[in-house]
Amino acid sequence: MADDGPSAVGLFPLPRTVLFPGMPLPLHVFEPRYRALARDAIDGAIPIGMVLLGPGWEEDYHGRPAVHPVGTTGRIVTSTERPDGKFDLLLAGDRRFRILGEEPGGAYRRARVAWLPEPATEPREEELLAAALVEAAEGIRPGLREKAALLEGGIGPLVGFLAAACGETADARQAVLASGGPAVRARTLLGRLAPRAAAARALARALDRGGSARFAEN
Repeated sequence: MADDGPSAVGLFPLPRTVLFPGMPLPLHVFEPRYRALARDAIDGAIPIGMVLLGPGWEEDYHGRPAVHPVGTTGRIVTSTERPDGKFDLLLAGDRRFRILGEEPGGAYRRARVAWLPEPATEPREEELLAAALVEAAEGIRPGLREKAALLEGGIGPLVGFLAAACGETADARQAVLASGGPAVRARTLLGRLAPRAAAARALARALDRGGSARFAEN
């Protein structure tokens, strides 16, 4: 795929899934149109483009419901075709794209896309952003620090992991994905997690003070 112009992807829209570069995504593919896409992707004919369904998708799910314009291609890591023609795929988030338009017809939805840049982050900036993200996430959900330490691939996968692990909604994760390159996504997510972490810690302190006061009264 050329980097200097639009290309095509086969769209795989889902209602609650936002794929970030560097993150794994297991898929069980059972609908005929997406089985056709899986076969073409396995053959190398077209990449799978994961996109989040837009508001009101329930009314037209089997047609062409609205989707968010920014998505991520999924590189096939493993694929298994079942005897009934369904597929079990393991994808790895690869490249972000913006939909320019869709092509009519076909067994599945095809879109013309422009590839979005993923500028490198300075090592020191990445280190500081990663530390701040993990600190905030730990305040929301204790134990994430150890899990985050097992991740590889830099700040890109870390953002995707923490956004999901901290319970950010699909729309919130989509906003993070669409905000920019890895450092921008990290700062966007930090802007969401830091206030939640501060509130969680304030609540914990208040509960601790309340418990201590009751203990003293007894």
